[in-house]
Amino acid sequence: MGLRLIRQKSDTPNVQNTDDARMVRYAYGGYDGVVKNKGTECSYTTSGTTFKINSGVLVLQGWEIEIDGNGWEMSIDSLAKYYAVYLEVNLATDTAAIKSAYATGAVPSIESGDDLTTTINGTARMILYTFKTSGGIISEVEKKVSVIRYLKEIAEELGFKEASVENGEITIESDWADATIAEGYPSGRIVKQGKCAVIESLKVKSITVDHTSSYISISGVIARIPQYLCPKEIIVVKTGFSYYKYLLDSLFPASETMTLTINTQGEIRAEGYASSSTVIVVNKEHPVTISIEAIGWLLL
Repeated sequence: MGLRLIRQKSDTPNVQNTDDARMVRYAYGGYDGVVKNKGTECSYTTSGTTFKINSGVLVLQGWEIEIDGNGWEMSIDSLAKYYAVYLEVNLATDTAAIKSAYATGAVPSIESGDDLTTTINGTARMILYTFKTSGGIISEVEKKVSVIRYLKEIAEELGFKEASVENGEITIESDWADATIAEGYPSGRIVKQGKCAVIESLKVKSITVDHTSSYISISGVIARIPQYLCPKEIIVVKTGFSYYKYLLDSLFPASETMTLTINTQGEIRAEGYASSSTVIVVNKEHPVTISIEAIGWLLL
């Protein structure tokens, strides 16, 4: 395995690693985490009793640490434990290391340590992964360190941004994408301003919902939104869906109330049901239609 503290002291010229680290800390906007698009961005793999962090570069308070193509790995035993894997930068020894700690009841807490800008011989830590082991099996792996986004991206998202079906950021599930483009379906637009987002409109049609001659049933995901638009907590609202049915030997529009859920994973789910003693027509010419407007939420 290979681990490299990228910036170290230099005698000629006389540059201390604290000098570089302070500059790097500013360059990353004060964020700690994984450098974007470098290596595998410190992804992980498990194989039997081995847990491995793959290649990438980590940043902790301006200190950059590279994991090379060989990765970093550790082995577990057969006992039931909760592990925390963390990065440690020690300026007293001018070294960096990835370490692990475990407990039997819950994931152990890892102290963040010193502020390396003010404590020149201090030690700082950053948790990378947690996981559970039992019987020699690794499970419940969670990556606790995030990719550091470019400051330009963060600045853009603090302002106004738009996602739509047309630009591909709102994706429609296949069951709800049957209508022709000429009719303007599917379509939709979500606008974001600061830490809030609003669905201005979302229109979808389907001819593949569960239906017979006496009922229509809607259940499942109709669309997905990008991660940066996911709500802070689950959103549940009542909205409607429309369809056609026969009444006195003629087609008439009908509508029913349904439950719409927008979850923190970005799924827009619909649950609805309609029944009738008359024949409900669901076909290409008369699909089930959902139209959503003006639903807002706080962002993650």
